[in-house]
Amino acid sequence: PLSLKSSAKDLQTKASYAVYAMLAIGAVEMCCAFIHGTFQLLGPNPIDYDMVGSNIIDGLSDMALAFGGIAILPYVLADMLEPQNARKVVMKATTRIMFFYLAVAMVGYFGWANSIQIMTPLQMMMSMSFGYQSCARIISLLFIIKTLTTFPLTFWPLYREVEALLQLDEVLGVQLQLPWAVRRQKVLKVATKICLVTMCLLTLLLNGQSSHQLVLLFMGIPLNVCHFAFPACVGCLAIRRHWQLLKTGQEAREDTVEYMFHSKKIHYLSVHVMAAVMIAICLGLCSYMVLNIRSAPDPQDGCSLWDKSCDIDP
Repeated sequence: PLSLKSSAKDLQTKASYAVYAMLAIGAVEMCCAFIHGTFQLLGPNPIDYDMVGSNIIDGLSDMALAFGGIAILPYVLADMLEPQNARKVVMKATTRIMFFYLAVAMVGYFGWANSIQIMTPLQMMMSMSFGYQSCARIISLLFIIKTLTTFPLTFWPLYREVEALLQLDEVLGVQLQLPWAVRRQKVLKVATKICLVTMCLLTLLLNGQSSHQLVLLFMGIPLNVCHFAFPACVGCLAIRRHWQLLKTGQEAREDTVEYMFHSKKIHYLSVHVMAAVMIAICLGLCSYMVLNIRSAPDPQDGCSLWDKSCDIDP
C-alpha cells in the first residue's frame, strides 16, 4: 500500500523516515558496540584485533554494494527544483554517507572484533544479556520501519520507467481532460503499481538456493553494469563529443572550460584511463558473482542469504 502513493511529498516523507530510522540503528548499534568493547578492553582478557582483514575482497564488495542507492541519483536530479546545485547535493550526501559508514564500521569492530566473522552483531546481541537483547529488538523494529519506507523509494524509478513506456499520459482523451479518460488513466496507473509490486514480491516465494542465485545474478551483471560500465562509457562519449565540438567551433573556447591540471589532453587521457579502470572493476565483479552463483545455502537448513552463522562459501 505504501508504494501506491508516489507523489513528491509522499516520497519525501518516506525518505525522511528511512534516514531517521537508519541513523537510529547506527546510534544504537554503536552504543552497544562501544560499551561491549570498553568492558572487554578493561577486562582480564582483552580482545585481539587484526590490523589487516582476512577477507578484504568481500569487505570491498560489501562497501560497493552499500553505495548501491546511487543508481537512483538520475531520477533525483531530474526532479530537483534547483538542478544547478546538483554537484553540491551529491558531494554533501556522499560525504555524510561515507562518514556514517566509517563510524559504524570502526566502532562496530572495536566492540565486536573478530567475532563478526562468525555471527552478525544482532545475533551476538541476542545471545547476551537482557539489555543487549532489548537493543537488538529495537534495531530489528527500526529495520522494519526502514524497509517499509525504503521500498517505495526503490520502486518509484521502476514505476516511472514503465509508465513512460506505456505512455499513459499521451492518450488523446487524457490530453483533452475527458472525464472517462482521466478515470481510466487513474485505474491503469493503480493497476500498474499493483502489478509491479506483486512481481517484485514474488521473489520472496523462491527457496533459499534460487533466491541466492537470483540475487547474485542481478548484482553480478545489471547492477555492476549500471554502476561502473555505463558511467564510464558516458564519460568517454561526453569528452569525445566535447573535443569534436571544439574542433568544429560549435562550443566555447578551451580557455573558458575548466580542465584537469588545466590541460585538455591530460583531462582526455584521465577520463579514458578511469573509464578503463571502472570497466575492469565491472568485469571483475561480474565474473566473481557469476562464478559464485552456485554457492547458495541449502533451502532445507533455514539459513538466510546474509546469515553469517551458516556454513556458506562466500
